[in-house]
Amino acid sequence: MLKRSALACAAFVCGLAVLPLAAQSLAMGRSASSPATDGRSVATAQLAIQQPIRIVMPAVPVGRIVVQNRRRATLLDLSITPLKKTGGRAKPRVIAHDLATDQKAVASLPKEQGCHFAIRGHFDDATKVTIARRNLCRDGAITLAD
Repeated sequence: MLKRSALACAAFVCGLAVLPLAAQSLAMGRSASSPATDGRSVATAQLAIQQPIRIVMPAVPVGRIVVQNRRRATLLDLSITPLKKTGGRAKPRVIAHDLATDQKAVASLPKEQGCHFAIRGHFDDATKVTIARRNLCRDGAITLAD
């Protein structure tokens, strides 16, 4: 049993799909022979062979920042400042401006400046938003809500 678990683990790490024995037999052109075959396991095995494994991709691609304003107030500007020391004072970069309610803006992430940024924004109702540290490489979605 340990040998089989190690094989399944190695296949998982390498990105290979480990199919049930019935599916492997069908893939090799042999009939799935088991003492208690009720037809259901064979149909399931055929389904497992026919359907590819789907990989769920992140909602926001790496390197993109999506800003969504869900507040009633209009976002006047939203800027990001890199926290990585670049031999001087880091300058903020405006990634969204004049964003009305339920609108989105997409910006690119400056890769050479690292992943951690401070985020600051101003709204037309004199409200401010400040996030001291955010990893935008891991999660590039910024949703502003009431």
